[in-house]
Amino acid sequence: PLLARAVVLARAALPAYAGIRIDLHDTALAVRADPRRLLQVVVNLVTNALKYNSFGGRVDIACETADDSRVAIHVRDTGHGLTPPQLARLFQPFERLGAERGNTPGTGLGLVITRLLATRMDGTIGLDSAPGWGTRATVWLPAAASGVA
Repeated sequence: PLLARAVVLARAALPAYAGIRIDLHDTALAVRADPRRLLQVVVNLVTNALKYNSFGGRVDIACETADDSRVAIHVRDTGHGLTPPQLARLFQPFERLGAERGNTPGTGLGLVITRLLATRMDGTIGLDSAPGWGTRATVWLPAAASGVA
């Protein structure tokens, strides 16, 4: 339910991106995390996936067991993707990779805050991206017998 709620909140915040499809896959895994912080993390990742996607693109959200003690939450878009030098700059405060010159909303603080929140929940965040492939953000969090994912 938390991941579905994050999708609803992201959609409400960015109604101009309604043409981008969002699919939830295998989201029944549970994590040990603060529900409010986790919601902030996922909303930020989904809004980024919407904002930096291609017209008519898709966002896929999925969970998987990373190992016996962690769960991975993946948010993947079908946008233009990023080069390795761009990826290296992403977690710097106020870095928008040139998006500040366009109409894409944002401040360049979302991923910085997202990483901080993930870290405070004993988690980590990583990004995979390539031009023409899109971007996948992954948050790894401690697994729980029952939880909030």
